[in-house]
Amino acid sequence: MAQERGPAVAGTFYPRDAAPAREHCLEVQLPFLQIMLADFRIVPLLVGEATPKEIAEPLEALWGGEETLVVISSDLCR
Repeated sequence: MAQERGPAVAGTFYPRDAAPAREHCLEVQLPFLQIMLADFRIVPLLVGEATPKEIAEPLEALWGGEETLVVISSDLCR
């Protein structure tokens, strides 16, 4: 998806195999989203250390309008 949205996002996001392989946050959240939002598309993003600007700019480029829902979760222990 990042590649489809052009240079504003390309190079900011990396494929899952570049993210920590043992991260389980999506597997924890996905069942709840499937029940609450039966028909949806998801763009999972795993963010490590980043400034608010480094997070906001790519999200702005990916924003789909009113129908876009951003779910943010943290376990606060890492």
